[in-house]
Amino acid sequence: MSQTAKAFDVVQPHRLRPIMDVGKEFGLLESEMISYGPYKAKVS
Repeated sequence: MSQTAKAFDVVQPHRLRPIMDVGKEFGLLESEMISYGPYKAKVS
């Protein structure tokens, strides 16, 4: 099974924000993200 990585250009200054909020900004659904804590997630 092949996987394709997605890259996102973030133009905002660096700061930690909850990963689920960041994912929503990029149009990802909560069901597409597997959270490993507040600042780390995997996109399925």
